[in-house]
Amino acid sequence: MKVLFVVLLVFVIASSNLCATECSTFDVVGYGATGNGQTDDTKAFLKAWKDVCGATLQTAKLVIPRNKTFMLQPLSLKGPCNPATIEVRLEGTVIAPKSNGDWKFLDEKNKWIEFSDISGLVIEGGGLIDGQGAAWWNIADVSIRPTGGRGYARKIVFEDIKVVGVMRPVIINQNYLGLLDGISAVKISDVSFRNVKGTTGSDSAVELNCDPYVGCNDIVLDHISIVKEDGGEAKASCSGAQGTCFRCNPIVPCLSDSQLT
Repeated sequence: MKVLFVVLLVFVIASSNLCATECSTFDVVGYGATGNGQTDDTKAFLKAWKDVCGATLQTAKLVIPRNKTFMLQPLSLKGPCNPATIEVRLEGTVIAPKSNGDWKFLDEKNKWIEFSDISGLVIEGGGLIDGQGAAWWNIADVSIRPTGGRGYARKIVFEDIKVVGVMRPVIINQNYLGLLDGISAVKISDVSFRNVKGTTGSDSAVELNCDPYVGCNDIVLDHISIVKEDGGEAKASCSGAQGTCFRCNPIVPCLSDSQLT
């Protein structure tokens, strides 16, 4: 019986280790996350991410399960990773530390959850990310200096989103610096908003504010239906953008209108 027990134990341990390379789904709870909203679950998330990123699969999925609240300190989920596609399935709630003094910062103090150097990243699910920002709002004597830089944002999809009283729910703004010189604007292309429905907390549902020199190209709005909270018609404003609008309410004036389904 002792020999049989040892053999079975070794088999169980070996099978558990093989899961890191053969399983397609990696649940953070299986890596020690408690999900009670108070315990720091950062290490469990990092352990799960290590296996997701190193998996020898075409697709690997990081699961954040429902009915649990995970408190996370600042963390960086980095690539490059082996899978061609990495899915982050957010069904539960992720919260930041409640007070400023509870934060354990990394090298930089302007990050909480960072994804970097990852190709084929998909984030989906009906969960909640709560940065608990109220603790940071009571500030004074702040100086802001102009910033800028060149770069691009492309091949981005916002999909299956319900908005409730959201201010400016669909927005692209290349002129966030207030400089229309065509030098500092980030080049934006191949950006899609699909199946975005609900209400806006202002008069505006869609704002495409693109630089007149650099512009925004290949913008797609597909099945957009946003009204004001009182049920009234919301507005759309558009400048310097090129693309197509399929079944859009409100209609976006600078995009080609199409009634394709």
